[in-house]
Amino acid sequence: MAQTRMIDFLNKVEAFYGRLGTYYKELSDDSKSRDVKTILSHLSRHEENVRCMIQRYEEGADQVVLNTWFKVSPDFTQLKMPEDLVFSSEKSVDDIIQLAIDIDESLIDMYKLLIRESLDDEVKDVLNNLIQEEVVEKIKLMNIR
Repeated sequence: MAQTRMIDFLNKVEAFYGRLGTYYKELSDDSKSRDVKTILSHLSRHEENVRCMIQRYEEGADQVVLNTWFKVSPDFTQLKMPEDLVFSSEKSVDDIIQLAIDIDESLIDMYKLLIRESLDDEVKDVLNNLIQEEVVEKIKLMNIR
């Protein structure tokens, strides 16, 4: 695996959250079901909030931290990309929640891998904050069921 810098990783993950948020919003706009619209709108806002959190961090972070190299490069092919998701009008709220939980778990796994590979405490803190965001969201989604 190739190495990657923290800033490059953050840029990729920020773009992923942006694409996912847009995807959820478009699905919400197209949905006929009020319940499906509600959960998709919630997911869209969550993804946008995390994207903005990453962007704010990038703007204020120390360049030394942003230029920290990871020994491994995260495998974004393991994530379900919005453009690869198949969504039909028959999807239930439970189907959407399960999809979102699966994506959250993939992100958490990727963040944990980078934490194990990082020596920098500030990098670990950023990744732990991202994990915390996804865990909180996962709990919210599980409670909706």
